[in-house]
Amino acid sequence: SSLTGIARVWMLIDRAHQDHGNVPALTFRLADVATDHLGSGKFDLVCSRFGVMFFADPVAAFVNIASTMKAAGRMVFVCWQGKDKNPWMYAPAGAAFEHVPAPPPPAPEDPGPFCFGDPDRVRGILAGAGWKNVGIEPLTGLLQMGPVDDALEFVSTMGPAAQPLAEAEPEPRRKALAAMRRILAAHDTPTGVQMPYATWLVSANKQ
Repeated sequence: SSLTGIARVWMLIDRAHQDHGNVPALTFRLADVATDHLGSGKFDLVCSRFGVMFFADPVAAFVNIASTMKAAGRMVFVCWQGKDKNPWMYAPAGAAFEHVPAPPPPAPEDPGPFCFGDPDRVRGILAGAGWKNVGIEPLTGLLQMGPVDDALEFVSTMGPAAQPLAEAEPEPRRKALAAMRRILAAHDTPTGVQMPYATWLVSANKQ
């Protein structure tokens, strides 16, 4: 599948990093993708796995990315659909918020995991940045979250419930974690917790 293909790319990158003596051209760089000069006409392919949704200025970022690409360059990224399609995060968080205060909801276009949930917005951003032949493919399935305790640690330390839980008094926190655990346990299987997920696989060409 396309998602498997992206995972394979990342495995190859990881493998190359571990054995970097055989790939002297491989480098890692921390930069602001919207403003830093990353090179001109250098790359054939750019890919991202759940990163582009956090751009503070997505149009500027995608313009800058395009400037780094060769004329035939291609971009592929995967991002989450809307939060209503991803109960793996919001069902446990909702249970927690019965016991600890929920944070203010972000505006629909604020940077965050689900801000690319509207495919029309994604197309508009990429078109505004000059990308061509934009394709958006839905990918759905069951997220494998591991044993219940591991899944609980995951959803309680990232996402909307993380800060409220970290700031909560001991007793409300205990109750919130117990409520989250009950949600996850309801989806436990012989191979671990499984909950529905929905993503977009987005592709585009520079020209």
